[in-house]
Amino acid sequence: MNNESPVRYGFRTVWREPFLALAEVVWRWSWGTATLLIAGFAGRNFLQSLHVSGGDEMKLRTGNPQLAAEVILRIFNGSGPTMLRLALIIAPSALVLWALAATLGRAATLRALVGNHRPLLGRTFFLHAWRVAIGVLTFIGIVASYVLAAILAYDRPTPQPLLMIVIFFPIAVVFTILRSRINWLLLLANIYVALGRKSSEAFGLATRVFKRRSSDFMGVGTIVGLIRLFLIVVVTVLSFVLLAGVGTAPPKLLWLGFILLTLVYFALSDWLYVVKLAAYARIIEQDTTIPAAVPAVAVAPVPEPARP
Repeated sequence: MNNESPVRYGFRTVWREPFLALAEVVWRWSWGTATLLIAGFAGRNFLQSLHVSGGDEMKLRTGNPQLAAEVILRIFNGSGPTMLRLALIIAPSALVLWALAATLGRAATLRALVGNHRPLLGRTFFLHAWRVAIGVLTFIGIVASYVLAAILAYDRPTPQPLLMIVIFFPIAVVFTILRSRINWLLLLANIYVALGRKSSEAFGLATRVFKRRSSDFMGVGTIVGLIRLFLIVVVTVLSFVLLAGVGTAPPKLLWLGFILLTLVYFALSDWLYVVKLAAYARIIEQDTTIPAAVPAVAVAPVPEPARP
């Protein structure tokens, strides 16, 4: 068996097969672009529906923060139901688009990684639908914990903001950790689906392989996470360099620099994600191809020839 480390295998595979990273970038950026267009179109129509009088414009142009705040509150007063309706339209649309785009992109990537040409779309969509459901339930749980903490902290003669923090933040952290762990196991389940397993048993297989090879998975996650952290530091430093040019460089040039820097970071981050996915697939492949121990066969002793 090849003893190449999973991380090295992931980098080598993605470097030799740029289609893998390209497929990841295409589906993620396609979904992001579509979602931004939908949100931007809805937001523009919403702003156009608001009534701004001449007096409001004069107060906004004064530059007085108090007057500006009063005008903004008056303009947006009563627009809560409209914003809620837009959110109820945009959020489900974005989630459905994400599930479809992620299904197509993940199926293409995993088919190239594991070399299996069996139908994957139905089973992959099922797992991504579970990811959407887990995300929605997590959001509902965090909102409910916030409301509960607010009621317990402020529904009393003396409000206690510290009590709200003590109640809300631990619950929110627990929900976030659970969501992250389940999503990670669903990612491993996608690999098993690509290997021909059913969606119903893939999650259980992912849980068991993590127990057996937890150190390998954590090693891959640590290395990729450190590289991503390094990229964040580099992007932050370059952003401060661009900010130093405010007032001297043309604003359009600075905005172009910020946009390009952000896009480069997203592209490299997606590339690293595929490296991690390839490394995980390698770990699972090694786990499923470990030969079983051959049982020892008892050999009967050869009788010595009788002495004359």
